Amino acid sequence: MPYLEMERVFVYLLDEDARLTCSDPPHDFPQEGRLRDAVLQQKRVACNGLPLADLQGKPVAGLAAPLAPGKQVLINPLVDKNSGTVVCVILVYCGQLSDTDEQNLRALEKHILVSYRRLQTLQKLQSCQPKPAEPPRSSYSELDSKILQLCGELYDLDAASLQLKVINYLKQETQSQCCCLLLVSEDNNQLFCQVVGEKVLEEDMSFPVSCPTHPSPCEAPVVC
Repeated sequence: MPYLEMERVFVYLLDEDARLTCSDPPHDFPQEGRLRDAVLQQKRVACNGLPLADLQGKPVAGLAAPLAPGKQVLINPLVDKNSGTVVCVILVYCGQLSDTDEQNLRALEKHILVSYRRLQTLQKLQSCQPKPAEPPRSSYSELDSKILQLCGELYDLDAASLQLKVINYLKQETQSQCCCLLLVSEDNNQLFCQVVGEKVLEEDMSFPVSCPTHPSPCEAPVVC
């Protein structure tokens, strides 16, 4: 998971009633003030704290201006490109971001937006499908929860660790005894396998796409 040098963070998600709400601790996004202005502008805002008038009765009162030297508040609205709507706001109390922090924050933004679009797709599929004669074994709400949980676990910069998480998810959902991932390299038309079951191979196994029955060790890991 991307690691950010931050002291406090609040994540507001757009609910079915078109409200931005935070679950930890539970509260709604302010309807006016600097926070709301950042949402209307649909761009990240960095400031030396929030006006006290904007924080009355809110759990974010500790972010009031002025902040300690070297500290800042980031108001980061995430916009869904398809609808043009702010679907999430990440509110962060932190120091100055390093280049690595900035990269990790961008990765977090992408994961949140991908998860949102996935849920939107599932909801559309649910509305288009006829009502089944028998209740499905797993409801869409359960599937949504599992997919969100998986997305939340994929913040991992280690390729082998990330593959283990995906494989464990596939084993659970397909009730398989063993799974592996074959990663495609478009440059040399080969398939690569780095993890089998719960074991990380000491050397990646490469499989020519034209003849995948004779694996051979590759010199360096290739992850696509």
